[in-house]
Amino acid sequence: MAKPTKAQKRKKTVQRVIAVIAVVLLVLLAGVLYVRQRVRRSVTAQSGSNVKSVTVTTGAIKATVSGSGTLESEDVVDLTVPSTVKVEKLYAEQGDAVQAGYLLAAVNTSTVLTSLSSVQDSLDSLDTQLQSAAKNTVSSTVSAGVAGRVKAVYAEAGDNVADVMYDHGCLAELSLDGYLALDIDAGSLNAGETVTVMTSDGKTWEGTVNSVKGGTATVLVSDDGPMAGDTATVGAQSGTLYIHAPLKVTGYAGTVSTVFAKENAKVSASTTLFTLKDTSDSAKYDQLLEQRADYEELYQKLVKLYKDGGLVAEQSGTLETMVSLDDLVVDTDPLTDTTLATLDPGETMSVTISVDETDILSLSVGQEVSLTVESVGDEHYVGTVAEIDTTGTSGSYSAKITLGRQKGMLSGMTAKAEVTIQGVDNALLLPAEAIRKTSSTAYVYTAYDAETDTLGGMTEVTLGLTNGSYTEIVSGLSEGDTVYYTPKEQTFTFGGMTFTTSGDFSGMGGMSDMGGMSDRGGRGDKSGMSGGMSGGMPSGMPNMGG
Repeated sequence: MAKPTKAQKRKKTVQRVIAVIAVVLLVLLAGVLYVRQRVRRSVTAQSGSNVKSVTVTTGAIKATVSGSGTLESEDVVDLTVPSTVKVEKLYAEQGDAVQAGYLLAAVNTSTVLTSLSSVQDSLDSLDTQLQSAAKNTVSSTVSAGVAGRVKAVYAEAGDNVADVMYDHGCLAELSLDGYLALDIDAGSLNAGETVTVMTSDGKTWEGTVNSVKGGTATVLVSDDGPMAGDTATVGAQSGTLYIHAPLKVTGYAGTVSTVFAKENAKVSASTTLFTLKDTSDSAKYDQLLEQRADYEELYQKLVKLYKDGGLVAEQSGTLETMVSLDDLVVDTDPLTDTTLATLDPGETMSVTISVDETDILSLSVGQEVSLTVESVGDEHYVGTVAEIDTTGTSGSYSAKITLGRQKGMLSGMTAKAEVTIQGVDNALLLPAEAIRKTSSTAYVYTAYDAETDTLGGMTEVTLGLTNGSYTEIVSGLSEGDTVYYTPKEQTFTFGGMTFTTSGDFSGMGGMSDMGGMSDRGGRGDKSGMSGGMSGGMPSGMPNMGG
Protein backbone atom coordinates (compact mmCIF):
# COMPACT_ATOMS: atom_id res chain seq x y z
CA MET A 1 0.00 0.00 0.00
CA ALA A 2 1.32 3.44 -0.95
CA LYS A 3 2.31 5.76 1.81
CA PRO A 4 -0.11 8.81 2.10
CA THR A 5 1.32 12.04 0.71
CA LYS A 6 1.58 15.23 2.74
CA ALA A 7 -1.32 16.74 0.84
CA GLN A 8 -3.52 13.76 1.65
CA LYS A 9 -2.54 14.00 5.30
CA ARG A 10 -3.42 17.71 5.38
CA LYS A 11 -6.76 17.01 3.71
CA LYS A 12 -7.65 14.34 6.29
CA THR A 13 -6.61 16.70 9.10
CA VAL A 14 -8.83 19.48 7.75
CA GLN A 15 -11.75 17.06 7.41
CA ARG A 16 -11.32 15.92 11.00
CA VAL A 17 -11.19 19.57 12.22
CA ILE A 18 -14.36 20.43 10.25
CA ALA A 19 -16.10 17.39 11.67
CA VAL A 20 -15.12 18.37 15.22
CA ILE A 21 -16.30 21.96 14.70
CA ALA A 22 -19.62 20.74 13.30
CA VAL A 23 -20.13 18.49 16.33
CA VAL A 24 -19.27 21.33 18.71
CA LEU A 25 -21.72 23.66 16.96
CA LEU A 26 -24.49 21.08 17.15
CA VAL A 27 -23.80 20.58 20.84
CA LEU A 28 -23.85 24.32 21.43
CA LEU A 29 -27.13 24.73 19.52
CA ALA A 30 -28.69 21.87 21.47
CA GLY A 31 -27.46 23.46 24.69
CA VAL A 32 -28.95 26.85 23.82
CA LEU A 33 -32.29 25.27 22.89
CA TYR A 34 -32.25 23.30 26.13
CA VAL A 35 -31.48 26.37 28.23
CA ARG A 36 -34.14 28.31 26.35
CA GLN A 37 -36.78 25.75 27.16
CA ARG A 38 -35.66 25.59 30.80
CA VAL A 39 -35.79 29.39 31.04
CA ARG A 40 -39.27 29.42 29.46
CA ARG A 41 -40.52 26.83 31.91
CA SER A 42 -38.96 28.76 34.80
CA VAL A 43 -40.60 32.02 33.71
CA THR A 44 -43.96 30.36 33.24
CA ALA A 45 -43.71 28.52 36.53
CA GLN A 46 -42.79 31.66 38.49
CA SER A 47 -45.20 34.19 37.02
CA GLY A 48 -47.44 32.47 34.52
CA SER A 49 -47.76 33.95 31.05
CA ASN A 50 -46.61 37.56 30.68
CA VAL A 51 -48.54 38.07 27.48
CA LYS A 52 -50.93 41.01 27.54
CA SER A 53 -53.66 41.95 25.12
CA VAL A 54 -55.09 45.26 24.03
CA THR A 55 -57.78 46.33 21.59
CA VAL A 56 -57.25 48.94 18.88
CA THR A 57 -59.36 51.96 19.82
CA THR A 58 -60.30 55.26 18.17
CA GLY A 59 -59.47 58.60 19.71
CA ALA A 60 -57.65 61.88 19.38
CA ILE A 61 -53.88 62.23 19.55
CA LYS A 62 -51.61 65.24 19.24
CA ALA A 63 -47.94 66.05 18.89
CA THR A 64 -46.65 68.92 21.01
CA VAL A 65 -43.65 71.16 21.59
CA SER A 66 -43.12 71.87 25.26
CA GLY A 67 -40.72 73.78 27.44
CA SER A 68 -40.45 75.91 30.54
CA GLY A 69 -39.14 79.33 31.39
CA THR A 70 -39.40 82.27 33.75
CA LEU A 71 -42.39 84.60 33.80
CA GLU A 72 -41.61 88.23 32.99
CA SER A 73 -43.81 91.31 32.96
CA GLU A 74 -44.67 92.67 29.53
CA ASP A 75 -45.43 96.23 28.39
CA VAL A 76 -43.33 97.78 31.18
CA VAL A 77 -43.06 101.53 30.43
CA ASP A 78 -40.43 104.11 31.34
CA LEU A 79 -41.78 107.24 33.05
CA THR A 80 -39.53 110.11 32.00
CA VAL A 81 -39.08 113.87 32.12
CA PRO A 82 -36.86 115.98 29.81
CA SER A 83 -33.34 116.24 31.25
CA THR A 84 -33.58 120.07 31.24
CA VAL A 85 -36.40 119.96 33.83
CA LYS A 86 -35.56 119.91 37.54
CA VAL A 87 -37.47 117.40 39.74
CA GLU A 88 -38.16 118.80 43.22
CA LYS A 89 -40.09 116.05 45.01
CA LEU A 90 -41.08 112.38 44.63
CA TYR A 91 -44.47 111.13 45.82
CA ALA A 92 -44.05 107.36 45.28
CA GLU A 93 -41.59 104.58 46.00
CA GLN A 94 -40.52 101.37 44.31
CA GLY A 95 -43.20 98.71 44.70
CA ASP A 96 -46.09 101.14 45.08
CA ALA A 97 -49.33 100.42 43.25
CA VAL A 98 -50.54 103.60 41.58
CA GLN A 99 -53.65 104.58 39.70
CA ALA A 100 -53.83 106.45 36.38
CA GLY A 101 -53.61 110.20 37.04
CA TYR A 102 -51.52 109.84 40.21
CA LEU A 103 -48.84 112.56 40.64
CA LEU A 104 -45.52 110.74 40.90
CA ALA A 105 -43.13 113.72 41.04
CA ALA A 106 -43.30 117.51 41.30
CA VAL A 107 -41.12 119.60 38.95
CA ASN A 108 -39.72 123.12 39.01
CA THR A 109 -42.08 125.08 36.72
CA SER A 110 -39.49 127.72 35.86
CA THR A 111 -37.21 125.08 34.32
CA VAL A 112 -40.21 123.81 32.35
CA LEU A 113 -40.88 127.31 30.95
CA THR A 114 -37.21 127.77 30.07
CA SER A 115 -37.24 124.45 28.23
CA LEU A 116 -40.40 125.44 26.36
CA SER A 117 -38.74 128.62 25.18
CA SER A 118 -35.67 126.72 23.99
CA VAL A 119 -37.78 124.17 22.13
CA GLN A 120 -39.80 126.92 20.42
CA ASP A 121 -36.56 128.50 19.18
CA SER A 122 -35.50 125.14 17.75
CA LEU A 123 -38.85 124.73 15.98
CA ASP A 124 -38.54 128.20 14.41
CA SER A 125 -35.02 127.38 13.20
CA LEU A 126 -36.14 124.09 11.69
CA ASP A 127 -38.99 125.82 9.84
CA THR A 128 -36.49 128.15 8.19
CA GLN A 129 -34.29 125.22 7.17
CA LEU A 130 -37.30 123.35 5.79
CA GLN A 131 -38.22 126.26 3.52
CA SER A 132 -34.72 126.23 2.07
CA ALA A 133 -34.56 122.44 1.73
CA ALA A 134 -37.91 122.34 -0.07
CA LYS A 135 -36.27 124.10 -3.02
CA ASN A 136 -33.49 121.52 -3.27
CA THR A 137 -35.35 118.80 -5.13
CA VAL A 138 -33.80 115.69 -6.63
CA SER A 139 -33.38 115.66 -10.41
CA SER A 140 -36.08 113.67 -12.17
CA THR A 141 -33.54 112.04 -14.52
CA VAL A 142 -30.46 109.90 -13.99
CA SER A 143 -27.86 110.13 -16.79
CA ALA A 144 -24.79 108.04 -17.56
CA GLY A 145 -22.40 110.89 -16.81
CA VAL A 146 -19.62 109.32 -18.91
CA ALA A 147 -19.49 107.29 -22.09
CA GLY A 148 -19.43 103.52 -21.75
CA ARG A 149 -21.39 100.30 -22.15
CA VAL A 150 -24.22 99.22 -19.79
CA LYS A 151 -23.32 95.82 -18.33
CA ALA A 152 -25.79 95.55 -15.43
CA VAL A 153 -29.19 97.14 -14.66
CA TYR A 154 -30.52 96.68 -11.13
CA ALA A 155 -33.39 99.21 -10.90
CA GLU A 156 -36.84 98.47 -12.28
CA ALA A 157 -39.88 100.70 -12.76
CA GLY A 158 -41.59 101.25 -9.42
CA ASP A 159 -38.48 100.61 -7.32
CA ASN A 160 -37.56 102.97 -4.53
CA VAL A 161 -34.15 104.43 -5.39
CA ALA A 162 -32.87 104.19 -1.80
CA ASP A 163 -33.87 100.50 -1.62
CA VAL A 164 -32.01 99.64 -4.82
CA MET A 165 -28.94 101.50 -3.61
CA TYR A 166 -29.07 99.57 -0.33
CA ASP A 167 -29.37 96.20 -2.06
CA HIS A 168 -26.89 96.68 -4.94
CA GLY A 169 -24.86 99.80 -4.21
CA CYS A 170 -25.98 101.40 -7.49
CA LEU A 171 -28.81 101.59 -10.01
CA ALA A 172 -26.70 100.30 -12.92
CA GLU A 173 -23.08 99.56 -13.83
CA LEU A 174 -21.14 100.72 -16.89
CA SER A 175 -17.97 99.42 -18.49
CA LEU A 176 -15.73 102.37 -19.38
CA ASP A 177 -12.76 100.88 -21.25
CA GLY A 178 -14.54 98.33 -23.45
CA TYR A 179 -13.33 95.23 -21.60
CA LEU A 180 -14.43 92.51 -19.24
CA ALA A 181 -11.72 90.74 -17.25
CA LEU A 182 -11.10 87.17 -16.14
CA ASP A 183 -8.56 86.03 -13.52
CA ILE A 184 -7.15 82.50 -13.95
CA ASP A 185 -4.11 80.44 -13.00
CA ALA A 186 -1.29 81.79 -15.14
CA GLY A 187 0.42 78.50 -15.91
CA SER A 188 2.61 79.19 -18.96
CA LEU A 189 0.70 82.29 -20.11
CA ASN A 190 2.58 85.53 -20.71
CA ALA A 191 1.43 89.16 -20.84
CA GLY A 192 0.36 90.20 -24.34
CA GLU A 193 -0.46 86.64 -25.41
CA THR A 194 -3.69 86.08 -27.37
CA VAL A 195 -6.04 83.40 -26.01
CA THR A 196 -9.50 82.00 -26.76
CA VAL A 197 -12.16 82.68 -24.12
CA MET A 198 -15.29 80.49 -24.06
CA THR A 199 -18.39 81.69 -22.21
CA SER A 200 -21.01 79.45 -20.61
CA ASP A 201 -23.22 79.53 -23.72
CA GLY A 202 -20.45 77.87 -25.77
CA LYS A 203 -19.48 81.01 -27.70
CA THR A 204 -15.80 81.83 -28.14
CA TRP A 205 -14.14 85.26 -27.97
CA GLU A 206 -10.64 86.49 -28.60
CA GLY A 207 -8.91 87.58 -25.42
CA THR A 208 -5.57 89.07 -24.45
CA VAL A 209 -3.45 88.37 -21.38
CA ASN A 210 -3.28 91.85 -19.84
CA SER A 211 -0.95 91.01 -16.96
CA VAL A 212 0.59 88.13 -15.00
CA LYS A 213 1.13 88.73 -11.27
CA GLY A 214 1.73 86.25 -8.47
CA GLY A 215 0.82 83.27 -10.60
CA THR A 216 -2.49 84.83 -11.70
CA ALA A 217 -3.17 85.93 -15.25
CA THR A 218 -5.72 88.65 -15.97
CA VAL A 219 -7.31 88.12 -19.39
CA LEU A 220 -9.23 90.91 -21.12
CA VAL A 221 -12.09 90.26 -23.53
CA SER A 222 -14.43 92.66 -25.32
CA ASP A 223 -17.40 93.84 -23.24
CA ASP A 224 -19.55 93.81 -26.40
CA GLY A 225 -21.34 90.48 -25.91
CA PRO A 226 -20.05 88.60 -22.85
CA MET A 227 -21.84 89.42 -19.59
CA ALA A 228 -20.33 90.24 -16.23
CA GLY A 229 -20.83 87.43 -13.73
CA ASP A 230 -20.76 84.71 -16.40
CA THR A 231 -18.34 81.77 -16.04
CA ALA A 232 -15.70 81.68 -18.76
CA THR A 233 -12.82 79.30 -19.56
CA VAL A 234 -9.40 79.62 -21.14
CA GLY A 235 -8.14 76.13 -21.92
CA ALA A 236 -8.57 74.10 -18.74
CA GLN A 237 -8.79 77.19 -16.47
CA SER A 238 -12.05 78.91 -15.59
CA GLY A 239 -13.18 81.99 -13.70
CA THR A 240 -15.87 84.65 -13.44
CA LEU A 241 -16.02 87.60 -15.80
CA TYR A 242 -16.08 91.05 -14.23
CA ILE A 243 -16.09 94.65 -15.47
CA HIS A 244 -12.48 95.73 -15.89
CA ALA A 245 -13.12 99.47 -15.49
CA PRO A 246 -16.57 99.78 -13.84
CA LEU A 247 -18.62 102.88 -13.06
CA LYS A 248 -21.60 102.74 -10.70
CA VAL A 249 -24.64 104.86 -11.61
CA THR A 250 -26.12 106.13 -8.33
CA GLY A 251 -29.12 107.97 -6.89
CA TYR A 252 -30.44 108.73 -3.40
CA ALA A 253 -34.14 109.63 -3.53
CA GLY A 254 -37.33 109.19 -5.51
CA THR A 255 -39.02 106.30 -7.28
CA VAL A 256 -37.95 104.83 -10.63
CA SER A 257 -40.54 105.77 -13.23
CA THR A 258 -38.98 104.61 -16.52
CA VAL A 259 -35.92 102.47 -17.29
CA PHE A 260 -34.10 103.37 -20.51
CA ALA A 261 -30.87 101.52 -19.69
CA LYS A 262 -30.41 98.31 -21.68
CA GLU A 263 -27.76 95.73 -20.92
CA ASN A 264 -24.88 95.75 -23.43
CA ALA A 265 -26.02 99.07 -24.92
CA LYS A 266 -23.43 101.75 -25.70
CA VAL A 267 -24.23 105.10 -24.01
CA SER A 268 -22.80 108.63 -24.04
CA ALA A 269 -22.29 110.95 -21.07
CA SER A 270 -25.68 112.62 -21.62
CA THR A 271 -27.72 109.45 -22.19
CA THR A 272 -30.70 109.26 -19.83
CA LEU A 273 -30.74 105.87 -18.08
CA PHE A 274 -33.69 106.37 -15.70
CA THR A 275 -36.49 108.85 -15.05
CA LEU A 276 -37.73 109.36 -11.48
CA LYS A 277 -40.87 110.56 -9.75
CA ASP A 278 -41.67 111.59 -6.16
CA THR A 279 -38.50 113.68 -6.07
CA SER A 280 -39.95 116.82 -4.50
CA ASP A 281 -38.65 115.93 -0.99
CA SER A 282 -34.91 115.64 -0.70
CA ALA A 283 -33.14 113.50 1.90
CA LYS A 284 -32.20 116.66 3.79
CA TYR A 285 -35.85 117.75 3.83
CA ASP A 286 -36.95 114.37 5.24
CA GLN A 287 -34.29 114.54 7.94
CA LEU A 288 -35.43 118.00 9.01
CA LEU A 289 -39.04 116.80 9.18
CA GLU A 290 -38.01 113.98 11.51
CA GLN A 291 -36.16 116.39 13.77
CA ARG A 292 -39.16 118.71 13.88
CA ALA A 293 -41.41 115.79 14.87
CA ASP A 294 -39.09 115.05 17.82
CA TYR A 295 -39.28 118.66 19.01
CA GLU A 296 -43.06 118.72 18.56
CA GLU A 297 -43.37 115.67 20.82
CA LEU A 298 -41.05 117.26 23.37
CA TYR A 299 -43.07 120.49 23.31
CA GLN A 300 -46.29 118.58 24.10
CA LYS A 301 -44.58 116.76 26.99
CA LEU A 302 -43.35 120.06 28.49
CA VAL A 303 -46.80 121.65 28.19
CA LYS A 304 -48.33 118.67 30.04
CA LEU A 305 -45.67 118.85 32.80
CA TYR A 306 -46.41 122.57 33.27
CA LYS A 307 -50.17 122.02 33.38
CA ASP A 308 -50.01 119.01 35.78
CA GLY A 309 -47.26 120.47 37.93
CA GLY A 310 -45.20 117.33 37.54
CA LEU A 311 -45.09 113.78 36.20
CA VAL A 312 -48.43 111.96 36.25
CA ALA A 313 -48.97 108.21 35.75
CA GLU A 314 -50.73 107.65 32.42
CA GLN A 315 -52.04 104.22 33.47
CA SER A 316 -52.49 102.14 36.58
CA GLY A 317 -49.84 99.65 37.65
CA THR A 318 -46.97 98.86 39.98
CA LEU A 319 -43.73 100.82 40.13
CA GLU A 320 -40.94 98.33 39.46
CA THR A 321 -38.26 100.98 39.96
CA MET A 322 -38.10 104.53 41.34
CA VAL A 323 -35.05 106.81 41.39
CA SER A 324 -33.73 108.86 44.29
CA LEU A 325 -33.63 112.66 44.11
CA ASP A 326 -29.91 112.50 44.87
CA ASP A 327 -29.34 110.61 41.60
CA LEU A 328 -31.00 113.23 39.37
CA VAL A 329 -28.90 115.70 37.35
CA VAL A 330 -30.24 118.52 35.16
CA ASP A 331 -28.82 118.42 31.60
CA THR A 332 -28.70 121.00 28.82
CA ASP A 333 -29.95 118.80 25.96
CA PRO A 334 -33.76 119.02 25.78
CA LEU A 335 -34.04 115.90 23.58
CA THR A 336 -32.57 113.60 26.24
CA ASP A 337 -34.81 112.10 28.92
CA THR A 338 -34.36 111.20 32.58
CA THR A 339 -36.17 108.04 33.65
CA LEU A 340 -37.81 108.55 37.04
CA ALA A 341 -39.59 105.18 37.27
CA THR A 342 -40.67 102.06 35.41
CA LEU A 343 -44.33 101.07 35.57
CA ASP A 344 -45.68 97.55 35.14
CA PRO A 345 -49.35 97.73 34.05
CA GLY A 346 -49.81 94.17 35.31
CA GLU A 347 -51.84 93.11 32.30
CA THR A 348 -49.54 90.87 30.26
CA MET A 349 -46.72 88.46 31.06
CA SER A 350 -44.36 86.44 28.89
CA VAL A 351 -42.24 83.31 29.06
CA THR A 352 -39.45 82.31 26.69
CA ILE A 353 -38.88 78.60 26.06
CA SER A 354 -36.11 76.73 24.26
CA VAL A 355 -37.14 74.83 21.13
CA ASP A 356 -35.16 72.04 19.47
CA GLU A 357 -34.13 72.40 15.82
CA THR A 358 -36.43 69.50 14.89
CA ASP A 359 -39.48 71.45 16.15
CA ILE A 360 -38.75 75.13 15.48
CA LEU A 361 -40.20 75.07 11.94
CA SER A 362 -43.47 73.67 13.33
CA LEU A 363 -44.10 76.85 15.32
CA SER A 364 -45.66 80.03 13.98
CA VAL A 365 -46.53 83.38 15.49
CA GLY A 366 -50.13 83.39 16.72
CA GLN A 367 -50.28 79.70 17.70
CA GLU A 368 -52.27 78.97 20.84
CA VAL A 369 -50.31 77.71 23.86
CA SER A 370 -51.39 75.93 27.03
CA LEU A 371 -49.49 77.07 30.14
CA THR A 372 -49.33 76.09 33.78
CA VAL A 373 -47.69 77.92 36.68
CA GLU A 374 -47.11 75.44 39.49
CA SER A 375 -46.60 78.17 42.10
CA VAL A 376 -50.11 79.45 41.37
CA GLY A 377 -51.96 76.13 40.98
CA ASP A 378 -52.93 73.41 38.52
CA GLU A 379 -55.07 75.62 36.29
CA HIS A 380 -54.24 75.78 32.59
CA TYR A 381 -53.91 79.22 31.02
CA VAL A 382 -54.08 80.14 27.34
CA GLY A 383 -51.20 82.04 25.75
CA THR A 384 -49.98 82.91 22.26
CA VAL A 385 -46.68 82.50 20.45
CA ALA A 386 -45.58 86.14 20.08
CA GLU A 387 -42.01 85.87 18.75
CA ILE A 388 -39.79 83.14 17.30
CA ASP A 389 -36.01 83.57 17.37
CA THR A 390 -34.57 81.55 14.48
CA THR A 391 -30.94 82.61 14.94
CA GLY A 392 -30.30 79.67 17.24
CA THR A 393 -27.15 78.26 18.85
CA SER A 394 -26.06 74.60 18.81
CA GLY A 395 -29.38 73.47 17.34
CA SER A 396 -31.44 75.26 20.01
CA TYR A 397 -33.86 78.09 19.27
CA SER A 398 -36.34 80.06 21.36
CA ALA A 399 -39.96 81.17 21.26
CA LYS A 400 -41.58 83.94 23.28
CA ILE A 401 -45.11 83.30 24.56
CA THR A 402 -47.41 85.95 26.00
CA LEU A 403 -50.45 85.49 28.25
CA GLY A 404 -52.81 87.61 30.29
CA ARG A 405 -51.63 88.12 33.86
CA GLN A 406 -53.70 86.17 36.37
CA LYS A 407 -54.03 86.52 40.12
CA GLY A 408 -50.96 85.25 41.92
CA MET A 409 -48.60 85.43 38.92
CA LEU A 410 -45.32 87.14 39.70
CA SER A 411 -42.20 87.83 37.68
CA GLY A 412 -39.61 85.12 38.27
CA MET A 413 -42.09 82.24 38.64
CA THR A 414 -41.57 79.17 36.46
CA ALA A 415 -44.15 78.51 33.76
CA LYS A 416 -44.53 75.36 31.66
CA ALA A 417 -45.77 75.73 28.09
CA GLU A 418 -47.16 73.21 25.63
CA VAL A 419 -47.85 74.03 21.98
CA THR A 420 -49.91 71.60 19.89
CA ILE A 421 -48.16 71.46 16.51
CA GLN A 422 -50.15 68.60 15.00
CA GLY A 423 -53.24 66.63 15.95
CA VAL A 424 -55.45 63.88 14.58
CA ASP A 425 -59.05 63.17 15.57
CA ASN A 426 -60.60 59.71 15.20
CA ALA A 427 -57.17 58.08 14.96
CA LEU A 428 -56.59 54.36 15.49
CA LEU A 429 -54.60 54.10 18.70
CA LEU A 430 -52.44 51.47 20.40
CA PRO A 431 -50.31 51.68 23.53
CA ALA A 432 -46.75 52.39 22.41
CA GLU A 433 -45.42 49.38 24.34
CA ALA A 434 -47.53 47.00 22.21
CA ILE A 435 -45.61 47.95 19.07
CA ARG A 436 -42.32 46.34 18.07
CA LYS A 437 -39.87 48.01 15.71
CA THR A 438 -36.94 47.07 13.52
CA SER A 439 -34.64 49.49 11.75
CA SER A 440 -37.07 49.81 8.85
CA THR A 441 -40.51 48.57 9.93
CA ALA A 442 -42.95 48.34 12.82
CA TYR A 443 -45.16 45.35 13.59
CA VAL A 444 -47.55 43.85 16.13
CA TYR A 445 -48.74 40.33 17.03
CA THR A 446 -52.43 39.64 16.44
CA ALA A 447 -52.56 36.00 17.66
CA TYR A 448 -51.67 34.11 20.83
CA ASP A 449 -51.57 30.35 21.59
CA ALA A 450 -52.15 29.96 25.34
CA GLU A 451 -51.15 26.25 25.36
CA THR A 452 -47.69 26.91 23.99
CA ASP A 453 -47.51 30.50 25.29
CA THR A 454 -46.68 31.59 21.75
CA LEU A 455 -47.29 34.89 19.97
CA GLY A 456 -48.18 34.79 16.28
CA GLY A 457 -49.87 36.64 13.45
CA MET A 458 -47.07 39.15 13.08
CA THR A 459 -48.56 42.13 11.21
CA GLU A 460 -46.66 45.07 9.79
CA VAL A 461 -48.16 48.47 10.64
CA THR A 462 -47.58 52.06 9.54
CA LEU A 463 -47.21 54.50 12.42
CA GLY A 464 -48.33 58.11 12.69
CA LEU A 465 -48.21 60.52 15.62
CA THR A 466 -47.10 59.42 19.06
CA ASN A 467 -47.27 61.09 22.45
CA GLY A 468 -45.04 58.63 24.25
CA SER A 469 -47.91 56.61 25.72
CA TYR A 470 -50.06 56.00 22.64
CA THR A 471 -49.21 55.77 18.94
CA GLU A 472 -51.41 56.36 15.90
CA ILE A 473 -51.80 53.37 13.55
CA VAL A 474 -52.10 54.68 10.00
CA SER A 475 -52.49 51.27 8.32
CA GLY A 476 -52.28 47.56 9.05
CA LEU A 477 -55.01 47.32 11.69
CA SER A 478 -58.68 48.17 12.16
CA GLU A 479 -60.70 49.38 15.12
CA GLY A 480 -61.50 46.50 17.46
CA ASP A 481 -58.51 44.32 16.42
CA THR A 482 -56.76 42.63 19.33
CA VAL A 483 -53.00 42.90 19.69
CA TYR A 484 -50.88 40.71 21.96
CA TYR A 485 -47.52 41.66 23.43
CA THR A 486 -45.12 41.00 26.28
CA PRO A 487 -43.78 43.70 28.57
CA LYS A 488 -40.69 45.45 27.38
CA GLU A 489 -38.69 44.12 30.36
CA GLN A 490 -39.07 40.95 32.45
CA THR A 491 -37.11 39.69 35.47
CA PHE A 492 -36.99 36.02 36.48
CA THR A 493 -34.85 33.50 38.38
CA PHE A 494 -33.21 30.43 36.86
CA GLY A 495 -30.55 28.17 38.39
CA GLY A 496 -30.15 30.45 41.40
CA MET A 497 -29.45 33.46 39.15
CA THR A 498 -31.62 36.49 38.26
CA PHE A 499 -32.09 37.38 34.57
CA THR A 500 -33.68 40.34 32.76
CA THR A 501 -35.09 40.27 29.25
CA SER A 502 -35.77 43.35 27.17
CA GLY A 503 -38.25 43.33 24.31
CA ASP A 504 -40.05 40.12 23.33
CA PHE A 505 -38.80 37.06 25.17
CA SER A 506 -39.23 35.18 21.92
CA GLY A 507 -36.22 34.34 19.85
CA MET A 508 -33.48 34.61 22.54
CA GLY A 509 -31.83 37.43 20.63
CA GLY A 510 -32.95 36.03 17.27
CA MET A 511 -30.97 32.77 17.55
CA SER A 512 -33.97 30.46 17.42
CA ASP A 513 -35.70 32.61 14.80
CA MET A 514 -33.26 31.54 12.13
CA GLY A 515 -34.84 29.32 9.53
CA GLY A 516 -38.37 30.03 10.77
CA MET A 517 -37.74 28.53 14.21
CA SER A 518 -39.19 31.43 16.23
CA ASP A 519 -42.11 30.21 18.32
CA ARG A 520 -43.17 33.75 19.36
CA GLY A 521 -43.12 34.97 15.79
CA GLY A 522 -44.86 31.89 14.40
CA ARG A 523 -43.42 28.40 13.82
CA GLY A 524 -42.09 27.69 10.37
CA ASP A 525 -42.92 31.22 9.19
CA LYS A 526 -39.96 32.92 7.54
CA SER A 527 -41.42 36.24 8.56
CA GLY A 528 -40.76 35.13 12.11
CA MET A 529 -37.10 36.01 11.61
CA SER A 530 -37.79 39.73 11.95
CA GLY A 531 -40.24 39.04 14.75
CA GLY A 532 -37.56 37.83 17.08
CA MET A 533 -35.13 40.63 16.37
CA SER A 534 -36.67 42.81 19.07
CA GLY A 535 -35.74 40.21 21.67
CA GLY A 536 -32.43 39.92 23.42
CA MET A 537 -30.26 37.40 25.28
CA PRO A 538 -31.21 37.58 28.97
CA SER A 539 -28.60 39.59 30.82
CA GLY A 540 -26.37 37.43 32.98
CA MET A 541 -26.77 34.37 30.72
CA PRO A 542 -23.68 32.12 30.99
CA ASN A 543 -21.35 32.24 28.00
CA MET A 544 -22.27 29.02 26.18
CA GLY A 545 -19.47 29.46 23.70
CA GLY A 546 -16.77 28.76 26.32
